[in-house]
Amino acid sequence: MFCMQCGKEIQTGVSFCPHCGAKVPKTIKESTTPEQPKTSQISISQILKKVRIGEHNIEAYAQPLPGGIKFYVTYDGEEMASKTISLLLGPFGGLMGKKEVEFKVTEDGKEVPYKANFSVGMAGTPGAELFRSGKKIS
Repeated sequence: MFCMQCGKEIQTGVSFCPHCGAKVPKTIKESTTPEQPKTSQISISQILKKVRIGEHNIEAYAQPLPGGIKFYVTYDGEEMASKTISLLLGPFGGLMGKKEVEFKVTEDGKEVPYKANFSVGMAGTPGAELFRSGKKIS
């Protein structure tokens, strides 16, 4: 079988990938051919932020699309929210755009609000900031 985070081969039954340290979901199915790293069936182009809170992993990704960039956030490997930024020509010729997504997760029996601010800078460079209960975590 193969790690869903880095795509390298791992032994059946391990809890964490020995190559990248990613948590291996219990529901992962054994595969005989390596797969591209993915989250929720989407090929990952670039990881922007990776934060660990207790036992939980929160990650922000950017995936180039024709005319834009799809941004999405995962919580323990599950896609929680996504937005696409259409690239617009900025005042000085650069590509620019901003979007915000919010989602809630139950942690220790309590609903916790999360927010991600995504941006595309002047040179078309994607960025992300992550917030938990209104406080920046990245």
